[in-house]
Amino acid sequence: MNFEVRSNQRPYLQSFLPTHSFRVGCYQISDEILTYVARDPDNILYDFNGGNEFDLLTVDHNEDIGWLTIDLNSNITKTPSLVLRCVSTPTNNDAQDGVQQITFSITDNRENIPQDTTYQLTMVVLENHEPQFLNSGQLPATIPSDETSTWTVQWEDVDEDLIRFTIDNPPFWISYDQSNGEVTAMPTSVQAGQYELLYTIHEDNNGCYSQSFTHSLTVE
Repeated sequence: MNFEVRSNQRPYLQSFLPTHSFRVGCYQISDEILTYVARDPDNILYDFNGGNEFDLLTVDHNEDIGWLTIDLNSNITKTPSLVLRCVSTPTNNDAQDGVQQITFSITDNRENIPQDTTYQLTMVVLENHEPQFLNSGQLPATIPSDETSTWTVQWEDVDEDLIRFTIDNPPFWISYDQSNGEVTAMPTSVQAGQYELLYTIHEDNNGCYSQSFTHSLTVE
């Protein structure tokens, strides 16, 4: 009588990292934050019973985070997956909750000696505020042609993030400084007319917020 002995190794979550942190503004409602796939080394390394028998994996999770849900797909199969996504947009109020924990457990279906693995994910929401324009209503409405005009777009960020200023598709006779918001215009009489300039400020310190407004400008 021949016996085939199949080893049993612990299942695991692929690409798992123990901590995930992000700043408010980086995720919105319905956004996916993380995706994990459960795997079993025995299903990859061994060809048991002619390749017709596999370890089936059951995944459980425990979390109590109001803005988060976990979609568990294809449970009790070779490769269950979990998708962590927002059911509401995380806010600075959520950041006040501090560090929060999520527990995942994976168990295979071996009858005699099943193997299981437990993971703990630390989820951290970091406080962040939107940058704000300060002088959007005080910029020039009209500038002369055949002269050089300058103005400065001002902003503030209470988190003191590094801010990058951009103008979307500016006319060739306009240049600007991304770091301080200074705008220089050198139109000729050929460029006389009305223009809509879209100004945007972007957070650059791992932030995700941006703010925009349109500056209506007439060249005379």
